[in-house]
Amino acid sequence: MRSRWLLALPLILASGCPESSMLDAGVDAPSASDAGRDAPSALDVGEDAPRLDGGELADGGGSGAMGDCDTDADCDPGMQCIELLPGGYRVCRGTPVEATECDAGEFDDCCDSSDCKSGACYLGPIHAFCGGPVRLPSNVCASDECGADADCTDGAVCAPAGTFAPVAVCIHAVCLHDTDCTAEAGGHCVVARDACCDRAAGLLCTYDSDGCRSDSDCTSGYCGNDGTRARCTAGAAICPL
Repeated sequence: MRSRWLLALPLILASGCPESSMLDAGVDAPSASDAGRDAPSALDVGEDAPRLDGGELADGGGSGAMGDCDTDADCDPGMQCIELLPGGYRVCRGTPVEATECDAGEFDDCCDSSDCKSGACYLGPIHAFCGGPVRLPSNVCASDECGADADCTDGAVCAPAGTFAPVAVCIHAVCLHDTDCTAEAGGHCVVARDACCDRAAGLLCTYDSDGCRSDSDCTSGYCGNDGTRARCTAGAAICPL
């Protein structure tokens, strides 16, 4: 069994960062219509155990949080609770584990890191599925996509390796701290999940009136976002095929 890296958070975002090398699924891959929210991805963000520091949810809304963890004890063993940026949202960070052997046949880019011209060999896909051909779990060569926030575009921030991916990646950010969320009272800057894709939607604003980070925070409907604000939304999300 190949080694797998473990993470506490999702996905990567379309934030202007370069794509890592990945292989699309072959004829035996599940169709896009079957993929949905359960599509295979290297970005396991702990969707089954969402956590809000603000307490219990009520009336379909969510109370914002300054993070998915307060201390290392809130993370899986061996992981650390870190600030995504100084004074900002806290996430669990693990140590990326490199792949040591192939078991996906022709779909593997590498069997171990010695096969990579740059970076290292990890179980992928590095970027989560979000419409189009489903990418089956397979080994890929990947390198850090950023070294600092200045390497990212359109206000995105550089998330360190071991948080959203085994490598450092740019994530969409419309806020950095709670004080950036001023549309109404009770604003919080949180990492919200995309309602359709197995990835994070980025650092978005939520508000006590109807805020959410994932579908599980809503008593009905789904956790939708317009790219700036995450809120519980009636109905069902319309997702790309």
